[in-house]
Amino acid sequence: MLEKLREIEEKYNSLEERMQTPEVYTDPAAYAKLAKEQKEIAPVVEAYRKYTKLKADAEGALELMSDPDFKEMAQEEYEAAKAEMEKTEEE
Repeated sequence: MLEKLREIEEKYNSLEERMQTPEVYTDPAAYAKLAKEQKEIAPVVEAYRKYTKLKADAEGALELMSDPDFKEMAQEEYEAAKAEMEKTEEE
């Protein structure tokens, strides 16, 4: 699943790059077509980016749990990130 989402994000980025080229930027029809396609996949890309950030946050919190000074705070951060990840997975 994550690989498929990564591919959709790459497509989103590719569309964004193409929209900035002079050939497309000066052609209203071509620009509108790409903008529509990008808009359709934008919610998926936003959810994927949110999920990957939460995953990185959870991994960082796991690393901090080994430090006694930060264990409690890291545990809270980890649990919050995991809960939000589950919610984002449902989206």
